[in-house]
Amino acid sequence: MRRFRNILVLLDLTEMDRPLIRYAAFLADRLHAEKVIFLHVVQAYDLGDGGRDAGRSVEDALRGELEGLIGRHFGSEREAELVTKISREDAARVMLAYARNEHCDLILLGQKKSGQRRGRYGRRIIAEAPAPVVLVPPEAPPRLEHILCAVDFSRESERAFRTAWKLARRSGAELSCYHLYDTTRSYYPFASFREPAGSRRRRKRRFRSFLARFDLQKKTIPCTFEQQRDARENEAERLLRDAENKACDLVMVGAKGRPASVTSLLGNVTENLRRTDLNVPVMILPHVSRLAGLADAIFGKK
Repeated sequence: MRRFRNILVLLDLTEMDRPLIRYAAFLADRLHAEKVIFLHVVQAYDLGDGGRDAGRSVEDALRGELEGLIGRHFGSEREAELVTKISREDAARVMLAYARNEHCDLILLGQKKSGQRRGRYGRRIIAEAPAPVVLVPPEAPPRLEHILCAVDFSRESERAFRTAWKLARRSGAELSCYHLYDTTRSYYPFASFREPAGSRRRRKRRFRSFLARFDLQKKTIPCTFEQQRDARENEAERLLRDAENKACDLVMVGAKGRPASVTSLLGNVTENLRRTDLNVPVMILPHVSRLAGLADAIFGKK
């Protein structure tokens, strides 16, 4: 059964690297990864007038500092490789090309607090990543006991749930779901005071049908159903609040759900999550066009 074999960790030589490396060590152990690759890309224009000689000096200094930090968390039982690159190309483009060429199954990206976040490449990494991306906050707990998966019954949501379900089974973690249904676009007078209760019942029926696709009719996967009453509400914050209330250790979402005109938690939540100060790691799975067969490829078909 194939697993998350190659994990790519993107470093940037800030204080965020320390908790990111610690979390990478924990996750690699929990997921039984075979190899962890730490990648740092130095932009050539950051080197000033020193050119290649300055680049080599910087690269040597980087390797010494990072190898010591990585060595404290990774033993001989798991392969850990440090790669530093100096490039005139956009750093995000170099990172994405490396992830594709090395067939990385998972990408870890530090999620700093908003005041420290420069956003140089995070958005592009998430948008174009060939593998799931985990946003890791500085205080990420080294636990994987409870996973929360956002669902909206779209194909992206179904694939995200499939991966979450198989990850929970493999790791022994509990799995819960979260569904936000939007009644703000209901047309008056059809949106009566009875509508929210009726909508909730319909959503619960759809969730039961959703679980039936995974042969989970007789198994209990708890789901929180919440109503969005104001189109200006931040869906990401509500999702994270539910994760905090349930003491979840990982949140999983599909990168893109149904168009906003049809109503979806996942349509805008990815970008909002990227902009939000996280208190729990968030795994964002690629869009359906890049996600086909992901769960089966990682965990096997059974």
